[in-house]
Amino acid sequence: MSGIICWAVDPLVKVFRENEPGEGKIIEIEAARNEFESGQIALRCDRDARVSLQPSKLTNSSTGLEIYPVARFVGYVFVRQNATSTPDDEIIHAAPHDFPDILMPDTAVELDANQTQPVWITVFVPHSADPGEYIGRVVVRAADAEESVEIHLTVHGATVPDERHLFLTNWINPANIAKFAGVDPWSEGHWQLLGKHAENMALHRQNVVLTPISLVRISRRGENLEFDFTDFDRWIQTFRDAGVDGLIEGGHLGGRAGKWESGFNLNSWEIRDGNEIIRTPAVAVESAECESFLSKLLPALRKHLVDRGWIDSYVQHLADEPVEENAQSYRHLAELVGRFAPGLKRIDANMTPSLTDCLEVWVPVLDQFDKNMDFYNERLQAGDQVWFYTCLGPRGRYPNRFIDFSLIKTRLLHWINFRYGLSGYLHWGYNYWTEDPIRDTQPDWSHGEPLPSGDMCIVYPGPDGPLESIRYEAMRDGIEDYELLKLLYGQDPEEAMKICSEGISTPTDYIRDAGKFRELRSKLLCILDRLVD
Repeated sequence: MSGIICWAVDPLVKVFRENEPGEGKIIEIEAARNEFESGQIALRCDRDARVSLQPSKLTNSSTGLEIYPVARFVGYVFVRQNATSTPDDEIIHAAPHDFPDILMPDTAVELDANQTQPVWITVFVPHSADPGEYIGRVVVRAADAEESVEIHLTVHGATVPDERHLFLTNWINPANIAKFAGVDPWSEGHWQLLGKHAENMALHRQNVVLTPISLVRISRRGENLEFDFTDFDRWIQTFRDAGVDGLIEGGHLGGRAGKWESGFNLNSWEIRDGNEIIRTPAVAVESAECESFLSKLLPALRKHLVDRGWIDSYVQHLADEPVEENAQSYRHLAELVGRFAPGLKRIDANMTPSLTDCLEVWVPVLDQFDKNMDFYNERLQAGDQVWFYTCLGPRGRYPNRFIDFSLIKTRLLHWINFRYGLSGYLHWGYNYWTEDPIRDTQPDWSHGEPLPSGDMCIVYPGPDGPLESIRYEAMRDGIEDYELLKLLYGQDPEEAMKICSEGISTPTDYIRDAGKFRELRSKLLCILDRLVD
């Protein structure tokens, strides 16, 4: 007979295999209506055992309404090196080590004796749920033994709106989806899988999709070019039909010619000439060839967007992460886009504030925003949009969503959005998987330096769509926090900013204690309760 020990753990706390048993036997969850919220339990067996889960419905004893939680085992992925520059007091576990991240589809797992296993609980509270207390439990079974942990869900009166007020994009790699599923790129099977990823993105409140501009098929007819938008349109419609319908994010027109400080080249393009496909060379954005090509592509793109009614929800990337050393090259490309597609909004992740009149949507990396806050506030006052992004940086005490960081750093990213009036968030790594995404979470970036763990992805490849991560769940929770803060702001702006400032004082000074965060979020929900009443 296998003895089981189960205990509740705050879902902002990462559970490692060697963690000792805790005392809590009740999962406490507070939620608004129309939102997802998370809980977590951990368990141990005194011998090797096959363990299964059975969550019960959560019932409101007054109304009889039932809410059904989902319980999933948390899988471990390997982190070979902690993010550099992380202060010692912010390292939650030294690497190399296995870290919890992936949410597994398995209904049962083989658990080694005296190894701790986390279980993730996801609850969705529907619009129609009555405020009040809902009680249920999760039963854990191993052989002929079982144990349970109670779930106490408090539903508050506020409702998270269906409308997405925060723009959010995680860049998708369509080739990886085809590769890991074993289907041909752009086959019907590939399109079906893209639809499933799109649906999952929408469930996590992503409303912007990076759209490969290479999906525009080009043919040469004499001296003229003809543009076929069939696949381009199908991509957009696939994501919009799934609910990823906030902005269409046109893929980059160019990239660096060489090193980090290099000027930009126009990307090469495939052009069909009769039965032959020609790949154009990558040419400098200052070249006559670049100007000639964009003078044909951009007007055709703009006209197509107008005809489809998409022009107001389209933003165009030029070239990624311009810095001061190549700002002049970037300005030249921006001028060409402004000339050949007037009114087309330009967006880019950028690392320099010296691009005035080149961008309508600024996306500085978080530490650059922090250092140049006055400039970006001026851009907001001038009518531009300002988002922010994280990637392999910033590090140190800044929040980010690396696997070896606390989950509160991921959740609070979107409190930063609200705190500073930043209307969007961008990350490059939705699914840039390595050959083994579980054991190799840190591909070498350059000169043998690995990427920070998890920078390359927020989901994992599954047999029928994406497998989510606990970071992805924390991201959604943070976006829903943003919506609740915005809801409060509409009723009491001063109180909303006060609560947000208690969570985020500066981009490097914020709540790090899970218990204090729960108290603050409960305060937010209770204030909203009074306003709803």
